[in-house]
Amino acid sequence: MSSFNADKKREHEALAEKALAAGDYAKAFFHTAQAAEFTFNLADQSDGDVARAYLEDANELVNIAASFKEKAAKSGARVNKEESGGAEVDASAKGKWTVTSVGDILLDDVKGLTEAKAVVMDALINPVNHPDIYKTLKVKPGTGLLLYGPPGTGKTMFAKAIANEMKTTFMHVKLNELKSKYVGETEQNIAEMFREARSYKKCVLFLDECESMLRKRGNQKVCMVEQFLVELDGFKKDDGNQLFVLLATNRPWMLDSAITRSGRISTAVYVGLPEKETRRLIIDSALKDVPLSPDVDLDKLSDLTEGFSGAEISHKENGGGVCDDARKFAARRWIERRKSQAEGSEEWAKIEPVTWADFDRALKTVVPTSKRDAEIIQKNLAFRDSGGNVSDDSDSD
Repeated sequence: MSSFNADKKREHEALAEKALAAGDYAKAFFHTAQAAEFTFNLADQSDGDVARAYLEDANELVNIAASFKEKAAKSGARVNKEESGGAEVDASAKGKWTVTSVGDILLDDVKGLTEAKAVVMDALINPVNHPDIYKTLKVKPGTGLLLYGPPGTGKTMFAKAIANEMKTTFMHVKLNELKSKYVGETEQNIAEMFREARSYKKCVLFLDECESMLRKRGNQKVCMVEQFLVELDGFKKDDGNQLFVLLATNRPWMLDSAITRSGRISTAVYVGLPEKETRRLIIDSALKDVPLSPDVDLDKLSDLTEGFSGAEISHKENGGGVCDDARKFAARRWIERRKSQAEGSEEWAKIEPVTWADFDRALKTVVPTSKRDAEIIQKNLAFRDSGGNVSDDSDSD
């Protein structure tokens, strides 16, 4: 198999050179990309320095292919099915990885997390917004950080706020878009992802649930972790672009230790469940301008939501949340009353406020993170308190 991949690599490299000599950048792009794929295969079948050499060669081929693709796009060229072995290649196609809208959310909109915000400001935001100060004081800015904590604590929202504060492009890549069952394709996707991110002047690259891709390597050979590290080490300080990598996980103890030792992801920020003061802020925000019955005690509600995540208190993307459910219960009651009244009458238009009974019912409906993910919470706290020196073999491959 190794001989086959080596032969195919040389074959496509020769065809790429021939196409380049003829000025056909579309064909040069296709054959160079194919050569890169077979080189990734060779890396996966090798060990140690040989594997790393193949990996670097494959990355270089990916970069060369990208340059050919851009040149071909300017001419509107395409590679037809006959020339590409059945696969049509549109050289003018957009990048595989797309940017995500972050709205207008800022750190002030993220309730609580005072300590985490301070760390982020020092590590990323202030160095970008006040580079002269950091340069004068010779403070080295960060280029990446790890957000960790229990599910539903707002790590994605936090990441979007960071990107907005830094006024950067936000590229949220889902792990299922990276991972592939085909040999070498996942590593190639990682290389392509970084290439796309570096094409922006300033970009935050956000990878959620990163432990599924960057977990401990064990007995694996060249893999996703090693490819990711190669890309992190490939940062160029003088290329005029700024790329910041944010990783998020609920299970930081599963990450390969080389990720945080790389120097690029040197800062870890714990994003935990909200304390009482923060829970009250979340509740006030969720119920702003909502009609409430006089029997509603928001301080009591803050006490009773201990152990709930912000999403469970307010509103979850997939439905639910104490405040959201309580509002829905009130809405149902209002609609039922309207059905028995004449439209336009005083009773029909009368507002139905949210009552304490609605909140009491909602509290019994929403299962808090502290009950559902108690073990994960304890492991995250242990990871935080030990400075990241916690491991658990039960969560590794």
